[in-house]
Amino acid sequence: TRLAAAAVVGVLAIGATAFFLRPTAPDAGTTPRASASLIATPSTAPSDALAQLQAYRAAVGAVCNSLPSIPDPAPSPISSAVVAFLQATIARQNQEAAGLEAIQPPAALTTEHLANIQTVKDVSALLNHEIELIQANKLPEAAAVDEATGSLNTLREQFAIRYALPACP
Repeated sequence: TRLAAAAVVGVLAIGATAFFLRPTAPDAGTTPRASASLIATPSTAPSDALAQLQAYRAAVGAVCNSLPSIPDPAPSPISSAVVAFLQATIARQNQEAAGLEAIQPPAALTTEHLANIQTVKDVSALLNHEIELIQANKLPEAAAVDEATGSLNTLREQFAIRYALPACP
């Protein structure tokens, strides 16, 4: 399991590095970013693209609003309380992923939408691994896996901010 955890963390680190090292500002003569392309593309009028984005925002909001809230647990040395919280979080994220998979995003957002869903699934996989580590009383390793979820959640937040999407609590 340590090798598997190291592999997962390694893959996530490489992906996060690639994400953060990508060019963020377009150079002169390059095409605008995906968010700007929603405003006007050759196949859609600006009002159609805006309507598609607004419908997408509403659909994401409906998914987020349908999810149960999970209150943050009080700090507890009792591993069963932490495991129960993580299991509830995983169940909620599975519902979120299923809801997001049912949404048809605007064409300009399809790649990012699918990447966001994969990130939700990756976080769930890490949380499952964290549970295994907690149950094996490998708490320092579990804490390291928990830290790895932070960078993935940051990716999700950036996607939501970029397109003014409602944040799932």
